Amino acid sequence: MSQTPTPPTGRPQPVSNTKMLVIAFVLALAAVIMVILYTQMVRAQTAVETITVFTLRRSVEPGDMLDRTRDIREVRVPKGLEDAVNLALNPVIGDEALRGELDRPVQRSARSGTLLTYPLFRGDADRDRLIPDDGRVHTEIPIMPRYAPGTLRQESFINIHAPFPSEGGGPLRMIPVLERVRVVMVGQVRTEDVDGARGGRAFQNITIDIDQVDEVALENIKRITRDYGEFAVTVRSGGRDRRWDARPGQLQINPDVIDLLRSRFNIDLAQASDTGRRPF
Repeated sequence: MSQTPTPPTGRPQPVSNTKMLVIAFVLALAAVIMVILYTQMVRAQTAVETITVFTLRRSVEPGDMLDRTRDIREVRVPKGLEDAVNLALNPVIGDEALRGELDRPVQRSARSGTLLTYPLFRGDADRDRLIPDDGRVHTEIPIMPRYAPGTLRQESFINIHAPFPSEGGGPLRMIPVLERVRVVMVGQVRTEDVDGARGGRAFQNITIDIDQVDEVALENIKRITRDYGEFAVTVRSGGRDRRWDARPGQLQINPDVIDLLRSRFNIDLAQASDTGRRPF
């Protein structure tokens, strides 16, 4: 005999405990995510303002030129520390300031990781006061790269020799021009192809500090000798010993050079320096 099926009661089936736990976990996770997102949003709105400073990616030596991408790393520090950092370290801050220094050769040795500072590019002189004293001028001279002394550095004292042709077409003669000249800055170095060997180091130019009375005279010597080659320099002590008498306020140029230019080139350096005119 067949049985009559029981009709549905109309009440929902109970939900298992496992499903309830899953739903609760999902809701809790969503709440945590919302809290994290909200916290990050608030932090972004109240983030500490920073400044950009820079460090070296490699060790450098005087005369090196730095490449923005290859040699320099950015570091961000809180802007609130700017005054303290600037006072203590005098760093290069921001891209614009960095661009203004990258056309300068490095003036001192520094290891990888060193903070980029103005003294690194300008020596110990204050970044806004690298100007000559009253009565002095700064001028650049080209020097023989392969013969530049290894001890040549900023603040070195040097003797300067210039190339002059010998009478009758003989070999060039290097004649002393100035003594006890202070080096203000060293110029760019060539790091290869020195005597055919890669990795050599040689300065190509230097900036020197001279009495303004010698300015015109030296500029004309540079023009006269440029067809014969660069100047040669020797590093010396800072003592006052000289090979010729040179009174303050008068030409410090070697008297033999003055006589040579007057007799062979018809140029009176003393007169040109007194009047401020250039014979060329």
